[in-house]
Amino acid sequence: MTTLRWKLWDLSTYGRTFYHERATSDFLTRKYAKFLMLNKKVTVKEFKEKVHLELSVHITVLQVYKIFMKAKNLGNEVFLI
Repeated sequence: MTTLRWKLWDLSTYGRTFYHERATSDFLTRKYAKFLMLNKKVTVKEFKEKVHLELSVHITVLQVYKIFMKAKNLGNEVFLI
């Protein structure tokens, strides 16, 4: 019983429910760079829902802010991809 309880507790501490090995901030920035440049008023909640619907991955708010900043730093390079 204690091992089962430990496993349930251990799984509940992670932010992602479905694992996607490439769902890093760099990958998500490249994937959604054009979307973010065209939709500058997208909220954190809307972006998290979009990523969850398309990739089945839960990302943290900190990851969303990193993605927003990296996409902003790309600037005009986004449209060259």
